[in-house]
Amino acid sequence: MLCTLLGAGARADEARSAREPFAVQPFTSGKASGKPFAHLETGLPAFVAERLAQLAPLRFVGGPAIFDAAPATAKWIVDGSFERQADWRLEVRVKVHGAAADGPSAEAVRIGPKDAAPRLALDAALVAFAALPGV
Repeated sequence: MLCTLLGAGARADEARSAREPFAVQPFTSGKASGKPFAHLETGLPAFVAERLAQLAPLRFVGGPAIFDAAPATAKWIVDGSFERQADWRLEVRVKVHGAAADGPSAEAVRIGPKDAAPRLALDAALVAFAALPGV
């Protein structure tokens, strides 16, 4: 039975290492957004990291402090920005780029009501990841 457990642990380690490692960075806000939206600078990337980490092809590799410098094991870096539009709708832009300087990158933009900011950010992140080769 111990051999079975050890074998299962090794398979789990292999499956985990086969997933695409990513890290997140704080989002930036446009000048029009102001203090009412400041919580989104850290809230949106934390939400995106938590949700993407649940998907099979991806694995979050950030440390205990979610916004530390990206670890060397990260293959992808997720960052973004948001800006309040004149009609108070929110534009959320998410960029996923390779950790290597010459790595591929993809970007997606979503616009919607400010109350939907987490959904907009997650949707943009999913679209950006889907546009990357091999992910």
